[in-house]
Amino acid sequence: MVNWHGWAKIRGYSLAHYHIVTPKMLAELQRKVMSQAWHGRQRQRATRQEKLRLQALKSDDQEAYLRMVEESKNERLTMLLGKMNDLLVRLGAVVRRQKDAKHDGIEPLNGPQAEVHHTPTTKMKILEESVRDEDDDLIEAKLDDGVTEQPSILQGGELRQYQLEGLQWMLFLFNNNLNGILADEMGLGKTIRTISLIAYLMENKGVTGPHLIVAPKAALPNWINEFSTWAPSIAAYLYDGRREQRKAMQKELSQGKFSVLITHYDLIIKDKAFLKKIHWHYMVVDKDTG
Repeated sequence: MVNWHGWAKIRGYSLAHYHIVTPKMLAELQRKVMSQAWHGRQRQRATRQEKLRLQALKSDDQEAYLRMVEESKNERLTMLLGKMNDLLVRLGAVVRRQKDAKHDGIEPLNGPQAEVHHTPTTKMKILEESVRDEDDDLIEAKLDDGVTEQPSILQGGELRQYQLEGLQWMLFLFNNNLNGILADEMGLGKTIRTISLIAYLMENKGVTGPHLIVAPKAALPNWINEFSTWAPSIAAYLYDGRREQRKAMQKELSQGKFSVLITHYDLIIKDKAFLKKIHWHYMVVDKDTG
């Protein structure tokens, strides 16, 4: 049995605070215990899966190993996509509330008497109305860009379902003028999804660029190859080389006959005087995983 009186004295509380402190402490303790137990089970499960994968490798069972890796990825993807859908629903609800609030807001007074008749409450409502007007892109968010098939100019293969859903997520961000991060694991097609977004914008929204892709220098050939394979009709331009070569490229680029410029981190610093003259529509930053 717990000596609550002694515990309260040690903690510096009087018994008068007992009924206030104890429920909060118990709730917090319960939350921590449940969280630790869940994480413990997840670690044990991951450890078992890792052991099975190692056993498959040791027994040279490549098929079993690849199957287990794929299952692990699918579980992770299912969880991430579930969170994404939940976030879309919540964002959609916020947007709808903002639309309703815009219709219910008061009209601001005009003329010299406006300031005299505004109470602090009406001033706040007018300010909120002004902010809603300035954030019109968010208020008028388009949630109906349901992507059921990939853009027709994407020719290198068929996107998987989770890649189509990732494309839909990026379109939601585009429609609401928001930035985003593709943070899933390596090998799940982030490069292809990015190319699919550029292709979709070009085909369905008339957004032809120019777009800037900044990547580690070692990744530039892969970007160019993926564009050539998946979207050969998109004018993707590799910006690299010595100073004299880049000067010649700049003259060609100044004519605007490209949709995507692919370069690396060093050159966006060295050649920023030229690159900042271009009005970029999208910038994609491929982080260095090294």
